[in-house]
Amino acid sequence: MAVVVIAFIVFMERAQRRLLIQYPKRQVGNRMFEGQSSHLPLKLNTSGVIPPIFASSLLLLPTTVANFNAGQGAGMVQRSSPRSSATGGRCSSSSTSR
Repeated sequence: MAVVVIAFIVFMERAQRRLLIQYPKRQVGNRMFEGQSSHLPLKLNTSGVIPPIFASSLLLLPTTVANFNAGQGAGMVQRSSPRSSATGGRCSSSSTSR
């Protein structure tokens, strides 16, 4: 699957549309010059490298989701209460009980 996607990206990146340009006939003095024709190559994908970057992120999306669901994502979030920070679970207040 990844090889097919990469091949399609390369194909679209290199694709071009060849527009035919026909020059008109012209007369210089007594001589008649026949019109010429040539091609103007235009890229189909003018956005450059943005599609390959987007495609690589889409290819890595299933791996990222699988790693997150495998339990690695749950360990990243740790719940901590404001009391259990530096005081070791004891509430530090200005009034002390006697």
